[in-house]
Amino acid sequence: MFNKKKLKNIKLFLVDVDGVLTDGGIYYFDNGIRGRRYHMHDGHFGALQRETGIVSGFCTGESDKNIANRAEKLGLRDYNIFGAEDKLAAAELLLKKNNWQFEQLAYVGDDLSDLPLLRKAGVAFSISNAITAVKQEVDYVSKKKGGEGAVREIIDIFIKGLKK
Repeated sequence: MFNKKKLKNIKLFLVDVDGVLTDGGIYYFDNGIRGRRYHMHDGHFGALQRETGIVSGFCTGESDKNIANRAEKLGLRDYNIFGAEDKLAAAELLLKKNNWQFEQLAYVGDDLSDLPLLRKAGVAFSISNAITAVKQEVDYVSKKKGGEGAVREIIDIFIKGLKK
């Protein structure tokens, strides 16, 4: 389990999308549009902000409209990173813009593109079906898989950890 003291510093909670909020699968429709399946339990970001004051956003290398639509539906408007070739550099810009440090960031990732940011984040999380290299670097690995309620599990543990 992670150090509770590290949780108290967190101001921003960022989550990768493909493989974390989704099961990693992408649907291709006849009209050329791509789609993703999201789990309703993972849309619990509002509770995190209401109960802790921590703001949330997506951090993804993709820039598909359906990801932006999901963020909007969840009320995540101001702290999203879309289309990032370098998630670490993009997160650094977002943190600087808000006068925050990496120690004030919690991040959930699952793959190699997430490793640099996971290593710098104040608190790092992964999902149970993340690649081994990611699971070895994080503070907490969810019991649930990506796209199956893992983010909700992490948010609930996060809130509980701050209330103790």
